[in-house]
Amino acid sequence: MRQRWLVIESEARKKSDLKQLEKRLTKKYTQAQSQLGKGVAN
Repeated sequence: MRQRWLVIESEARKKSDLKQLEKRLTKKYTQAQSQLGKGVAN
């Protein structure tokens, strides 16, 4: 039974990690967009 628990645990972990990664990517993308906007404005 221990093996089964590890599988479930890692699935939840993977989902959590993906969410965090998605947040970071969105943040970076937003920063890049604003940088580009500033470059164009000058």
